[in-house]
Amino acid sequence: MDRKRYITVLAVLLILNFLPVSEAKDENPAVSYVAHVVDEAISSLTAKGISLRTKEKRFKKLLIKTFDVDFLSRFTMGRYWRQATDAQKAKYTELFTSLLSQNYATLFNNYSGEQVKIISSNVDEQNDHTIVRGELIQVDGKVVSLHWRLKGETGRYKMLDVIVEGISMLTTQREEMMSVIQNHNYDIDKLLTFLETKVGK
Repeated sequence: MDRKRYITVLAVLLILNFLPVSEAKDENPAVSYVAHVVDEAISSLTAKGISLRTKEKRFKKLLIKTFDVDFLSRFTMGRYWRQATDAQKAKYTELFTSLLSQNYATLFNNYSGEQVKIISSNVDEQNDHTIVRGELIQVDGKVVSLHWRLKGETGRYKMLDVIVEGISMLTTQREEMMSVIQNHNYDIDKLLTFLETKVGK
């Protein structure tokens, strides 16, 4: 899967604008949570006539609600998170979530009828995570494997990652942030300035 297609798929998944084409074989709280997020996203993000700015705001709200944003921020900033001040951490988290929202809301228009089949879930006891497994069925019939990685327990789940064909959203975002930091002489303030420019703040 080329990078452009991968990002487009992630846009569909992160916005969760997909239609389950079958029920999971072993209905459980983790699967129900993913299905609930699907329903909420469809109702809020597929309304006709909404502007791109509105999509960005709605995406960001859903992102903060369903993902462990603090974990995403710490992981994507890598070892530089420990070097950052509390103010820098807070600013990075805000800018990073804004950047994700802008990127994926923009790509939202690339949705072309892909559907998702939620298959099953299992507990990764070693990492204390739950993995929900599914498949993305493309319009040409090709199937792409999906995994959602969740933490928490019934009623208190948060998403940590979306994995498409073995490619982790979380790892991809970290690699991109590490590249930005390296290109700005490992200076956290310069990273924040770069992100401010990207999100228009």
